[in-house]
Amino acid sequence: MRRIIASVTLVLGALAACAAQELNLNLVTRLDGNKSWPLKSTSSGNNRINWGNSSLYVLADGSFTGKLSYDIAMNFLNSDPVSLYSNTGSCVETNWLNWADFTYSFNDNWSVSAGKQIMLLGGWEIDMYDFDQLTDLCSQDWQLINVYQWGGKVAYSPSEEHLFAVQVSSSPLRDLLLEGNEIAASFQTRNTVGIWESIFSANYIQTPYEECPAMYMATFGNQIVTDRICAFIDYTLKTPGNQDFGALRSSVTASLACSFCDGCLEVGAKGGYDTTSDLCPDIFGYSDEWETEEDGLSGIVPLGLSPMRDYCFGGLFVNGYPLEGLRVHAAVGCNNYTKSPSVTLGVCYQFGAKIL
Repeated sequence: MRRIIASVTLVLGALAACAAQELNLNLVTRLDGNKSWPLKSTSSGNNRINWGNSSLYVLADGSFTGKLSYDIAMNFLNSDPVSLYSNTGSCVETNWLNWADFTYSFNDNWSVSAGKQIMLLGGWEIDMYDFDQLTDLCSQDWQLINVYQWGGKVAYSPSEEHLFAVQVSSSPLRDLLLEGNEIAASFQTRNTVGIWESIFSANYIQTPYEECPAMYMATFGNQIVTDRICAFIDYTLKTPGNQDFGALRSSVTASLACSFCDGCLEVGAKGGYDTTSDLCPDIFGYSDEWETEEDGLSGIVPLGLSPMRDYCFGGLFVNGYPLEGLRVHAAVGCNNYTKSPSVTLGVCYQFGAKIL
């Protein structure tokens, strides 16, 4: 079945490229080295240098007509390439096809879209491209929720500064696209007023678990962008569908970045705090304790949170832009679960071209 889905997707992508009247391609290559120093004895896998967020992306966008457009992102290589191609039909795990979204715009205000989409979930951290992220400085929601789901969306934009959208998609807790019937319903609004930008997302996510048949989420994201500063703070609430508001869990993620030397240098800090509750299980996690993978791919990120043990993480990062399209980055991070400081060094290069 995975081969069928992959073959159909490739054929549709080839047909789309042939039929397009406009085609823009972007190639993104990233190479990372990540090393942690456990403060307590662990398996040898986490003591080795791993490939971090190394990846190879191809992004394509364009239009078939003045009203019909497309946007596609494919991840052909990362630090665990086997999983990219073995999880093609999975809704829980990410795979080589991040999104393939086709949009029909009725006018400047209304549009409908369908395909594999980015869920209307989370705030400004989720809004960033994956290849721009420093994984050891990302929240549990970014780490464990697969936001790339099949579905459809209706969007209304009364102006460039305001957007409202509703979406129905497969649930990120559904095992396989063609097995199970769990869905997610999402609403999101984005607004811009001067240097302030906001995101509000509300989500209903069905699960296959009897103890928690559904999860409700709401995120309030605020961001300030100037010529020198980019800062955001995302605040998320979660509660299971079979509990009252006493089962609320909350998390906050914040980042501050300052630019110097006409944008050639960026220095910043990022961190977050995630509360836990025995009444609101960590249904997105894979384990209630940190586990070290023998191949050293996991870095210092926990695979799940213990019911009554809050989680906090944080670190510093530096980005340099010596040439157009080239970024050199470095980061240090730590958290209270693994207690293993880590260092990440890497480069990322983006090249874009207009084909049609």
